[in-house]
Amino acid sequence: MRRLSVVLGILVLSGCASSTVQQVPAKEILVLTDGKIFTSDRANLWAEAIAIEADRIVAVGSSQAVMAEANRRSPLLEVHPLGGRVVVPGFNDAHYHGGTYPQHVALKFSEQDPAIDEVVAKLREAVTANPAGTWILGDVGGRVLNDSTFDRARLDAISATHPISLTSWAGHGTVANSPALTAFGYDDGTADLMGGILGRTADGKLNGRLDEYAGYRAARIFAGLVPEADRVARYQAVTPILAARGITSVQNMSNVNPAPEAAATIAASASPLRWRVIRFPMTSATSFGAGEEIAAPLPGVRPGVKWILDGTPVERGAAMTVPYAGVSTTGTLNFSRQTIAAMLEDADGRGEQPMFHAVGDAAIDAMLDAMDATGGAARWKPKRVRLEHGDMATAAQLVRMRDLGVVYVQNPSHISLVEMMRERYAPRADVAQPVKSILAAGVPLAIGSDGPTNPFLNIMFVTLHPVTPTEALTREEAVIAYTLGSAYAEFAENEKGTLTPGKLADLAVLDADPFTVPPDQLPKIRSVLTMVGGKVVYGELFGVATNQ
Repeated sequence: MRRLSVVLGILVLSGCASSTVQQVPAKEILVLTDGKIFTSDRANLWAEAIAIEADRIVAVGSSQAVMAEANRRSPLLEVHPLGGRVVVPGFNDAHYHGGTYPQHVALKFSEQDPAIDEVVAKLREAVTANPAGTWILGDVGGRVLNDSTFDRARLDAISATHPISLTSWAGHGTVANSPALTAFGYDDGTADLMGGILGRTADGKLNGRLDEYAGYRAARIFAGLVPEADRVARYQAVTPILAARGITSVQNMSNVNPAPEAAATIAASASPLRWRVIRFPMTSATSFGAGEEIAAPLPGVRPGVKWILDGTPVERGAAMTVPYAGVSTTGTLNFSRQTIAAMLEDADGRGEQPMFHAVGDAAIDAMLDAMDATGGAARWKPKRVRLEHGDMATAAQLVRMRDLGVVYVQNPSHISLVEMMRERYAPRADVAQPVKSILAAGVPLAIGSDGPTNPFLNIMFVTLHPVTPTEALTREEAVIAYTLGSAYAEFAENEKGTLTPGKLADLAVLDADPFTVPPDQLPKIRSVLTMVGGKVVYGELFGVATNQ
């Protein structure tokens, strides 16, 4: 029916054309009517219909008004009644980790923080079942990483011919055996890196422990063995998963990506979603990555760079101003304030948006102090320096962020770690992981997954906030942060993030109403139709009625 209407329209127009004047055929307009459209535009949050011409939105409002505008613009309409379905702007995951590793054995444990006995048993099974040279990887927790006896020698005793690398499920902290260390390019003569320590025995030999950037560099080297075809396949495989969740934009800051331009080019060739690849410099013994060459990103995409200033509460690595509950440690700041200031200068000189992983309040202070020391609000407010995570940000720090123009990227999956947060941060857990306070302070808020990519699961976490319920967002606030907020975080708010005329037609039609379903039903919501630039990338259009 659609093609017939287009042909008929062209024939009608052709019949009216002068024999000497070439008439330009009217463009077809797609109209979605009779829906419940959440625009993320605070000035006009709800509508019934939306009209799309090519890749742009041309009208939003009541079904009657949108149809009138569509008819005014073109005689060729394709109309799809939504039957009351909810439409939202495409979600924009502002903090996504996704990459591809070479072929390896991935250990599966019974829990997130497996006991050492289980880890050893699983390793022995994998060694027995796989030939020498096979990589064996696994995610572990504190029971392994906090036991200093679980080291290179212990792993070598399990296998000296299979490279073994076990990493914290939070991504901060690795223990590896001798074959893996050799593959990573580490030996007893390797110096510590800026922001990364190679653990050593009393006589100076490597013990297999890789802290922060020492672990990140190892992961980058390992991931560098992946053929480009496998990277393409990874993007192709993940696209329908993300699109089925209504995600249309992804800001990928994985430490295992190749160079940003190469990664972005691969993503663009393999996936119809909008990918922004963030540079993640690797440090050396003398540099924080300032010497790394960068190539221009894809057209229209603002370049960005990320540094990790501290660890996480999982391994008690987030840099705090007071000790963690029950212990004397306050975590570790990976870089000095002078180095953080140099990072800001380097990023600005390259035209990159600076982004800092900073979890503890001491790390956040270091970031804000460096901004003040290098020009303050006058210089940095237009640059939209980003704070990633910021779990222990204080009220005073939020005021400083507002004045400096910092964009706060929060990760709702962290909010689900209730017992761990209360154990680590007592008695300060009640002020941990601000969200509502971020908005109240006037700080721009974006949402990124940094874990499970399901937006509706993350919306459930952030609208319940089981650690500090008074910090919970409303569902409307959560969706705005996940769409417009994330677009603002990448300087793209004029192109996407709201369903308003002139913006890109990136949207998702949902199978349930995320604003009214019970909280436990939120994670089950899926998109039945996801569009990027007016093109269907997931699902299919509904029953069609045409207008000529």
